[in-house]
Amino acid sequence: LVYYATNRVRDDANIVGGLKGHVDALVHAGWLVDDNRNVLRHEMPEVDVDREDPRVVLRLEPWDGKR
Repeated sequence: LVYYATNRVRDDANIVGGLKGHVDALVHAGWLVDDNRNVLRHEMPEVDVDREDPRVVLRLEPWDGKR
């Protein structure tokens, strides 16, 4: 996850929690079979600043299930 924000200070943990709806939508659309920890690994977001184009970028990569 890359979160491009305005210059306002953010709490990274809140950014992760705010992804629940996005992840549920990926499951509903069939991009993910489920969102449990056996299927999906969450990592802390990378936060960058882009005042002109604030956005969220989700990067999905294959995972072999090993931690």
